[in-house]
Amino acid sequence: MKACIIYLTSLKVEADAVAAKLATEGYTCCLEEVEAAVADAILNDVTAIPPRILDCLKDADCCILLLGQDETDEAMGAIGGVASDGGCRVVAVSDQVADDLAKNVDVFVDAVVSCDLDDIMDIVKGKDRWPSDAEGKAVKREIRRVKCP
Repeated sequence: MKACIIYLTSLKVEADAVAAKLATEGYTCCLEEVEAAVADAILNDVTAIPPRILDCLKDADCCILLLGQDETDEAMGAIGGVASDGGCRVVAVSDQVADDLAKNVDVFVDAVVSCDLDDIMDIVKGKDRWPSDAEGKAVKREIRRVKCP
């Protein structure tokens, strides 16, 4: 199984923690950093996603997006869209409640896991989770995009 972990420069330590957790479950992980300039370019043109990120996404079973809770999250959402189009399960790692996710992220992610990563393996394997408040209580919610059979 392959996991593609996409992270902002400031979240390298968290990305390494996610990779370590997935590796213990047998995942081969590729990690790709998104610098601020790349995020800006992606916001203006989704075709600006670097080939190294597209290579990481190729044949991945899941795509983990580590969100920085700022304007760069919109660019991460565009990457999530490409991952979703390729058949990946897209999981956001964020301490934001679901209603506060960037719109472009919210459209493409299948679930959200908090930064403590307690249940990341269940979520990667298909459990739905959408934190609804500061306590991280999950709510059942419909995916608002069409899923192919």
